[in-house]
Amino acid sequence: MRRLLEILRLAERYLADGGVARPRLEAEHLLAHILGRSRLDLYLEFDRLLDEAELGPFRELLRKRRQRVPCQYLIGETEFYGLPFSVDARVLVPRPETEHLVEAALGRLKDAAHEPLVYDVGTGSGCVAIAIAHEAPRCRVVASDASAAALEVARTNAARNGVAERITFVEGELFAPYEATGKADVIASNPPYVARTEWDELPDEVRLHEPRQALDGGPDGLDVIRRLVADAPARLTTGGRLMIEVGHAQAGAVRELMAQTGALNEIETGRDYAGIERVVIGKKH
Repeated sequence: MRRLLEILRLAERYLADGGVARPRLEAEHLLAHILGRSRLDLYLEFDRLLDEAELGPFRELLRKRRQRVPCQYLIGETEFYGLPFSVDARVLVPRPETEHLVEAALGRLKDAAHEPLVYDVGTGSGCVAIAIAHEAPRCRVVASDASAAALEVARTNAARNGVAERITFVEGELFAPYEATGKADVIASNPPYVARTEWDELPDEVRLHEPRQALDGGPDGLDVIRRLVADAPARLTTGGRLMIEVGHAQAGAVRELMAQTGALNEIETGRDYAGIERVVIGKKH
């Protein structure tokens, strides 16, 4: 048996030697998961002795993390917009950058005089749709994904966060599942936007373990975005907004795509915490 602090130090060194970023933080998250504690609880139990029944599963998680399996997949959950989400290899791990897409949508919904309708195209774990439904209880949300497996995760998360009755999940590509849902006041999407030329530069956690179909945006990263922009105006109410999360240095091209439709104007861009143009918004006129 070894004391908890010693185990954490050994785990940190093991992950660091394997090139894992933030090795101490990740070791703490994994050990807290095994022990059924919060990460901060560990600091009150440094002298606790751990037995083999606890160390064995912890070693296995460390081995997988060193192989670059995302920590969130190993734990089975993460946080997004202050809400808990179950995640596994069927869906992308929600990123903080995507919270800016939620903020943009909520900013347009808060003053709506009627019951607004929101589409979340390519919902994945459901994080965008669920955060919007949770924060804007008057709105109706329809969320789609081409992956039936991803929708299973999204439905679980909707139930977990108490909004399952207010979100309709539909399977299919882009706007195909929305034929009978009416026109939306907001269409929000975090589509695949990684350019194939950049694929090999992605972190191993992403490139080797997260679902490629949710990331690969074609040669220049804009294949899916082009289709979204072209088809969205017909699915928007007059005055409705299309909001798309984009990758680094893509905002200019996406603004131009929106302008070329002739149906979208008042095109603007929102930046993320790093100052990167992250969300492009166009208004249907």
